[in-house]
Amino acid sequence: MMSSFDILPTEVLEKILSHLELSSLAPLSHVCSRWRDIITRRHFQTYLVSQEFSVHKQLVAADWDCGCQDSNLIRTLFWRVYRQLEEAWSSATPSTRETVVGVFSPGDAPSHRVTDMVVFKDKLYLAMEGCVVNVHDINNFQHVDTLEGGEVEGGEHLTRSCQLVRHCNTLAVSSPGRDKVRLYNCETDEMVGEIETRLGPIYNLAMNDRLLVCLSGWSCLAWRINSSRPETVRGQFQGLFPDFQPSDQFQNWLEIHAAVVNSDWLVTRATRMRTQVGTGGTRSVSFLHVRRVGPDGHIGPVIRPESAAMPESVVEMNSMTLSENSLLAVLVMVRGEGLGARGVHHLRYVIQVLDVVTGDMVASLPTESILASVQMPVCWRGEKLFVKIVPKPVGGFYSSEEGDEDDEFTVSLAHWDIRTNQITNIPAAQVGSSTDLISVELARLVVVSTKFSHRPLSHLEFDTDLETLASMEADLEPENGPKFTVKVELYDFWNLAES
Repeated sequence: MMSSFDILPTEVLEKILSHLELSSLAPLSHVCSRWRDIITRRHFQTYLVSQEFSVHKQLVAADWDCGCQDSNLIRTLFWRVYRQLEEAWSSATPSTRETVVGVFSPGDAPSHRVTDMVVFKDKLYLAMEGCVVNVHDINNFQHVDTLEGGEVEGGEHLTRSCQLVRHCNTLAVSSPGRDKVRLYNCETDEMVGEIETRLGPIYNLAMNDRLLVCLSGWSCLAWRINSSRPETVRGQFQGLFPDFQPSDQFQNWLEIHAAVVNSDWLVTRATRMRTQVGTGGTRSVSFLHVRRVGPDGHIGPVIRPESAAMPESVVEMNSMTLSENSLLAVLVMVRGEGLGARGVHHLRYVIQVLDVVTGDMVASLPTESILASVQMPVCWRGEKLFVKIVPKPVGGFYSSEEGDEDDEFTVSLAHWDIRTNQITNIPAAQVGSSTDLISVELARLVVVSTKFSHRPLSHLEFDTDLETLASMEADLEPENGPKFTVKVELYDFWNLAES
């Protein structure tokens, strides 16, 4: 029997199906061959075209392209990405590669320490403490280029970490003196511009498609850019405005000041110290400032300023990440009501997920106490928030010997799905420390870790002979002493390991 849908013109049926979400279209593709062909051509192919680089390169390797007309290939790859790739993160074993990119002693020059990292296509950018950026090929980990950081005027050394931010094809790198930001074209690794401020040291960077935001001197400085065309970037100054006005209630400095930005919103967080503390009050107060970013890059005033200060129960705020859907995940330490058995407040870490448009709290991912596992936000990928789960406040950084069985694995990676409110562990990903640097893409995961190891001296007996003492003294030589090892690990969730 012919249904009413069977007599509809194709263009009408296409219009009807265009109003449905992909989650509804996927099962409807099994209804009949006509629906299957329409959904494959108009929706499955569009979905594949929209994929990020880590998936796109795998599609191309499977003989697919943006003009592909092979319906069977499109459907096969669609289900590979839409269902199988997502399941691989929680249940499959990815193929892995790793390499050591540096070994240094505690007394070595600070330029050996990796302070930040970003990934662009098949290139890994590692920022060193001296603001030199080493570029590696992710496929073989070979060093392919170095972005020099320049010299600090007067030869003075600043210990601030080098920060990297990337959007589209543009990479921003803080300078050694923290008074400039260098802009690079990620396709060519050529420097295309330099932005300078005399307001004071730049201590945080954020970037979207049309703005570069720097935090300096308790203020926000913004430059207009075009991140998709770095060759045109010269940094048109957009404006400067104080993030916090002077107040007699607070000291004239900030303990913490950081920013995140997406296409529509700029969010800054800060901790200010009170000049006077009342009875039952706290010395520090945490703030979240939310500002709208206009289509022309104009940054508006703080919305909801009356609720910018966090409640007294919030002891501190830590890392935060902002999704393109305008959901803000921020790690906060909160104080429970009442006193514990020892007369102190019960403290715990919580990831608060806020809708920055409305200011409403969407979800809270709590722990029982500050001594329980801590969930730390890493980044958003679509509707999923990736988090590090740290079972102990400290640990996972020190090891006495390579392969030491006593070196317990204390950090794991998971993702929280806003649609189901479920946290799913990623068992294949081994994160050695809460300070490890992580880049999450749909088909791969990159982890950069710095691990400290040493060769412990044997127990010193009272009657230890001179020969043994001499041998122990040799163990203390720099070449035999404690070392930091910087390692890069790549987890490929598209090309799974053979079972």
